[in-house]
Formats: sequence, C-alpha cells, structure tokens
Amino acid sequence: MTQITLFSFHRGARALAAVAVLAAIVAPANAEIEPKYYREWQDKAPEVLTIRVGAVRPVVTTNRHRNGDALLIQTRVEAEATVETVERSASGLKPGDAIRLQYVTTRSEPPMAGPRPIPVLKRGETVPAFLLAVSKGLYAPAAKGASFEPLINLQ
Repeated sequence: MTQITLFSFHRGARALAAVAVLAAIVAPANAEIEPKYYREWQDKAPEVLTIRVGAVRPVVTTNRHRNGDALLIQTRVEAEATVETVERSASGLKPGDAIRLQYVTTRSEPPMAGPRPIPVLKRGETVPAFLLAVSKGLYAPAAKGASFEPLINLQ
C-alpha cells in the first residue's frame, strides 16, 4: 500500500513539475518587461531629447484578442513636435528643430499582462523622448513603453 501511495505521489509530483515548467516557459511571453530592459533601451537610444508635442493624429482600430475575452485597441499615431532640449542626437538635432513621429501602440481592454504600451502623445505636452531616426525628419520610439517617460531609475 505504501508503494502505491509513493508511486501516486511521484506521478502527481512529476505532473505538477511539468505544469510548473510549462508555466515558467509561457509566463514570460505575457509578462511585463523588467525595468532594467526599458532602461537599457533608453540608454541605447540614438536620440535623447525633450520635445513639445504639436499636432497629434491618432487612428484607432479594435479587434478581439484570440482568446475572445479581451479587446485589442491599436492606435497608429502620427505627431509633430519641436525639440526643446538635446542630450544626444545621432542625427544632429538641435533645440527648435521640428520632427515628425510615427508609431503604433496596442493595449487591451480589460488590461492583460504584457509589455507596457507606448503612450499616445497629447498636443501641448512636453515629454522626454528616447527615439530613433527612421528617415530624415521622421522618428520612432526607441524604448518601447518607456520612450516618453523620464529615465528609469534602477536602484
């Protein structure tokens, strides 16, 4: 009787271990990205600026998530901004230069685990900007959801 109980326990433990391994493999795909990675992207951004946002043209589309429970809200953003300050610029930007921004951001409703969405810029706000040049005068976020946030402090 003891052997059967031990065997059943071991089989149950193996099944539990298999489920734990599977969860560990799948969970990071849907988890928030660690702050150290956002900071790394900020540190590597070729353009580190402060910008004042001018015109913003968001175009919103919605689709059902493949699980059917959530709504995915995708916003294509085109914006114009003026460079206020320059910490570094691989493309030679200077304060007063006008730039265009283009990016797509996705969020879910209700919120789901995953990387933070890139915020939709608002006309008139002044924000830090971690960008990369796409073509002359056109830029895109370089630090994903932390592209328009202050430098992430890692303690």
